[in-house]
Amino acid sequence: MRNNSGNYVNFYKDILMFNLLRIRGDFVHISKKVIFLKEAKIQHIQVTRNIVVHRKTGTGINEGNIVCLNNDLGLIFVDAGRVTQDAKKFRAEMEKKYKKKAEYLILTHNHGDHTFGAEAFKDLPIISSQKAYDDYYELEKEGKLSKEYRQGFINVMKEKAAKGEFELSESWHKDFATNYLAATLYPPTLAISDEMKLGSPEQQILFKVIGGHSDCSAYLYYLPEDILIAGDNFNCDHAQNSGCMLAGMNDKGIAILKLFEDLNPKKVIPGHGPVVEKDYIRTSRVYFSEMFAKLKELKEKGVSLGEASKHPGLPNFFEDKKHRQWDHIMSSWYSQL
Repeated sequence: MRNNSGNYVNFYKDILMFNLLRIRGDFVHISKKVIFLKEAKIQHIQVTRNIVVHRKTGTGINEGNIVCLNNDLGLIFVDAGRVTQDAKKFRAEMEKKYKKKAEYLILTHNHGDHTFGAEAFKDLPIISSQKAYDDYYELEKEGKLSKEYRQGFINVMKEKAAKGEFELSESWHKDFATNYLAATLYPPTLAISDEMKLGSPEQQILFKVIGGHSDCSAYLYYLPEDILIAGDNFNCDHAQNSGCMLAGMNDKGIAILKLFEDLNPKKVIPGHGPVVEKDYIRTSRVYFSEMFAKLKELKEKGVSLGEASKHPGLPNFFEDKKHRQWDHIMSSWYSQL
């Protein structure tokens, strides 16, 4: 374990499995106060006859969606969320609802807010991209998945809070820190380099590796009902999500939105946020395309970040509320141009 505490604060830059910590790490640099809400709300959203989404909100922590697909092979779960107990309850409810056993867990990518609950599926084959598979074993070899390493990060967060650099609420200690440290991590058992199809032609599921949000990211498409499960290459309700999801948008991300748009799904299940209609993809893509085009134009003219962020020619954000880290997001976009 590294002894330099500074390494813990910055280790989110080179660790993939714990992207959730990278989100928390952002707060160390850009906020004087970390707010975690105390009341969690869980919804099970029936998207179609064969698809249910587990969505958790109200914790103030980035909660990844969990998806259950009723397939002729059995139940196929997509992502595992952040909390094992949530995933266990969802699995049990879906097995009771459909009177079938779970057969697979498929990971859209290897970040902690989508994988920490994988213990609920430890008896199943766990499918991921080849990159996610390789990353897991590399991190394990380096000791970055150990509980000792995780405890080191928690200690640094507490030390900084004690110095008044930011605030950690009671729910941070009870929820995030507890579940993060307690999580038993289960690696992928089957790696896919490009794409895979599961199920009969009548109930086929496509798993496709595309990169983007992370090098290991993939999406799923349920062909019979034209439902896209996008992973973190597409998110909704951005004001409630991590700033890194918006800040990480780039030309590659816009191209992926165009890919998703061309699939012409009836509904889209994002990595975070509510299920939406297909028009939401186009709205997102148009906004980001126009925003980046305008920012590039302003930067080529030598306009400063401060002036550019307030320029009247910028497109209006497509959701009701902007993210609390909007200045950081704009800075990230401008710096990459």
